[in-house]
Amino acid sequence: MIKKTLLLLILAILFNTILFVFVWLNHSFVSGLNPFLGVIAVLLSLLIGIPLAIFAIKKLIRYCKGWISFTPDILFALAFFIFSTAEPFVGPLFGPATIDIQVHDTYFVIANTHIMILLAVISLVFSAVYAFYPAVTGRVLNAPMGYIHFWITLIGFCLIGWPSHYEGLAGMPRRYLDYSNWNTFDRFAGINVFRMKVSILLIGAQLLFVINLTYSAVKGRHKS
Repeated sequence: MIKKTLLLLILAILFNTILFVFVWLNHSFVSGLNPFLGVIAVLLSLLIGIPLAIFAIKKLIRYCKGWISFTPDILFALAFFIFSTAEPFVGPLFGPATIDIQVHDTYFVIANTHIMILLAVISLVFSAVYAFYPAVTGRVLNAPMGYIHFWITLIGFCLIGWPSHYEGLAGMPRRYLDYSNWNTFDRFAGINVFRMKVSILLIGAQLLFVINLTYSAVKGRHKS
């Protein structure tokens, strides 16, 4: 059942991607768009965000109350739910022109759209690897290493993406290599150093994942 739900969610995301082509939320109100067309952009943004978020959350609650066992592949699938629904929830914020103009071309757009969608895709890939590895190799991945990999990855993802929302709301612009010329943004230098340290920790977690794949392929428990 959960595979069917994931398939439906992926199809919904693909449908929403087509809508995004027409909406392109973070550019709608700064491109000289006709105000009437701006209202249509608001409606499309709500059409994108609300149904997908409601669908995913209902399914998530349903499975958490049922038979679901929290193995590493299921945990990464749940992380996919979390990250894929976070973007539709925040996405409609770009619908009102008053907010869109203020956060356009800032880190808020990066955190909301680029980072969250990327993290959802990465989580889905990890979920697929953990789920289908036994079928491919005939051996089972080490569960404790899988849990460590999941929690470090999840917490690291959140620590990288979460501060970017605050930087964007503070007005930090995108596409700049050096912010030292702006005294206003000097106070965010520590956040960038913090994210770099978290990134190193994340790389270590992925090395653990590679070690798990290699070790389990040689000495892992055979699939029952």
